[in-house]
Amino acid sequence: MLENMHTSGFEGLFKVGLLVSSNCQPSFVRELILATHFEQLLQDLHANYVVQTALRVSEGPIHNLLVRVIESHKAISRNSPYSKWIFSRKLLKM
Repeated sequence: MLENMHTSGFEGLFKVGLLVSSNCQPSFVRELILATHFEQLLQDLHANYVVQTALRVSEGPIHNLLVRVIESHKAISRNSPYSKWIFSRKLLKM
């Protein structure tokens, strides 16, 4: 799913609330987490927005898992101009 859809498509889904209020949200977050090169998502201008949005809208165990996965890439991604937004904001609360 992730590779087949452009970032603006995810942004549109978030804006209309389809992923926020449906059962698709945990599956979507799992798809992000299982991305082969998750650290590249953190460092990419557009994919980073998707990760930030997932952090804002996810809840419970799936949110905590996303936070742990992001934290595991902190050393690699912290200095990227785009991933700095994730690490500088309070999005990583569990």
